[in-house]
Amino acid sequence: MPFLSIILGQRLGLDVVPAMAPLHVFVKFTDNAGKTWNLEAISGAGAARDQHYRDLLPITDEAVANGVFLAPLTNEQSVAVIAAVVVEELIAEGSYHDAMAVADILIEHYPMFAYIMVKKATASYHLLRTEFHEKYPTAQNVPEDQRPYLAYLQRVNQSMFDRAESLGWRSLQR
Repeated sequence: MPFLSIILGQRLGLDVVPAMAPLHVFVKFTDNAGKTWNLEAISGAGAARDQHYRDLLPITDEAVANGVFLAPLTNEQSVAVIAAVVVEELIAEGSYHDAMAVADILIEHYPMFAYIMVKKATASYHLLRTEFHEKYPTAQNVPEDQRPYLAYLQRVNQSMFDRAESLGWRSLQR
């Protein structure tokens, strides 16, 4: 709904762009006086202050300062957000390598896209689970020729979570 509202608003000549909160996209509208409003496309375009999102969701000062949350998105970043469904679908169908590759492309176009960093970490975890944890009782049981791949997946998993957290992202489950 936010993207439909943005498309319609832009066609009408309004200054509307998407912005993100954890697991949520909303509309930023700048009026003729230069005041910016947050609009909730899924609830009748009701206005919401940035503090509303901060009260409800784990949004750190660091995430706001780094532009991870509450900042207006550029067109390039917006396309990356729309394309996030591709990564989600690839993970859902078990195409973890493809999900990681698409995540890399999206991160290239939106370097502060913490959500996709976490999705890439999730895809690497599923590969760790299916290719190692379910097959070998311990790391010592992993064949020698597979250990570099195991180490690679572990690095990807950890580095993506570390990178997202360094930008101020926090898990919703904390």
